[in-house]
Amino acid sequence: MRIFGRVAVCGVISEYSSAGRKASPNMLDIVYKRISIRGFLAADFLNVFEDFFSKTLDYLRTGELKTIEDISSGVESIPSAFVGLFKGDNIGKKVIIFVRFCFDTFQAIDGAVIGKVVASGNAKFQKDDLVLGVFTWAQYSLVKEGSILRKLESSEFPLSYYLGVLGFNGLSAYAGFFELCKPLKGEKVFVSAAGGAVGNLVGQYAKLLGCYVVGCAGTQKKVELLKKELGFDEAFNYKEEKDLNYALKRYFPDGIDVYFDNVGGETLEAAVANMRIFGRVAVCGVISEYSSAGRKASPNMLDIVYKRISIRGFLAADFLNVFEDFFSKTLDYLRTGELKTIEDISSGVESIPSAFVGLFKGDNIGKKVISLAED
Repeated sequence: MRIFGRVAVCGVISEYSSAGRKASPNMLDIVYKRISIRGFLAADFLNVFEDFFSKTLDYLRTGELKTIEDISSGVESIPSAFVGLFKGDNIGKKVIIFVRFCFDTFQAIDGAVIGKVVASGNAKFQKDDLVLGVFTWAQYSLVKEGSILRKLESSEFPLSYYLGVLGFNGLSAYAGFFELCKPLKGEKVFVSAAGGAVGNLVGQYAKLLGCYVVGCAGTQKKVELLKKELGFDEAFNYKEEKDLNYALKRYFPDGIDVYFDNVGGETLEAAVANMRIFGRVAVCGVISEYSSAGRKASPNMLDIVYKRISIRGFLAADFLNVFEDFFSKTLDYLRTGELKTIEDISSGVESIPSAFVGLFKGDNIGKKVISLAED
């Protein structure tokens, strides 16, 4: 698929009659290419039937649309014709007296950085200005104007907030939840990696909206943090659950409306199995698949079709158009104390490797920040 590709899942005929391998789309592709996957039934779109009927009739009249039919006669032909559908025997529409169901190593790493200008050839930036942008992880970095997102004039909050809650992590949480999932007050929300930099914010935004929120994390310490400090309704340690599907049924007996996915893998599968009709999944990350050559996520495609589930991968950079709205609202929540920040700070360039590896092991609590200089 190309970037922003769209997949409409009308049927999964390879899975209707087989207990074998299920579809396992590459979740990394879904995230980085911002692919949308949506299951649907024709009955969901009866509101456009007249428009469809009129236009298709015109195409048929002009000969621009051709029909292919495979016709059998008699009730006795139904069994073989029906089995033939799953074997691909039919050409075009099978007609009898029943309706067919459409179903490089050693390279520098770039990242979000706040830096102080030590020298500048650009009149917009002067010595000692503080800037936020995407720079090389280093004590000194040569950058172009296009790499700078904004100049930080002054701040009532610590500078590290601009890397987390007021930066890309906050934007990921805000845009993924509000722009993609379109949540409603009272809906049931599940957040994976809820103790991480993005997940904890998603849960807090959801609670501020008035949703029921459950998060999962990898340690009991994170679980207690989510419930006691961040206001999650419930939280659980996924490492202590033998069956994630059963665990989610326990916390969501009536199903999940919104799932904010940071991990992929078995958690995504279990969440999809427990989604309600027209459930929405925002795929922000698939950390279980970044560093593993093992089993990939394989959500049940039948669930996606019959429950009309929407699954959308995204990057924060896709939503820079809502940055000012996100920034303004989040700033207000911080000022009133309705939104809490969780940071995990290490010091010095030498701490970067262990801190980076720790992200994939779940060592961090909240936003992981490396401080290279005190000022």
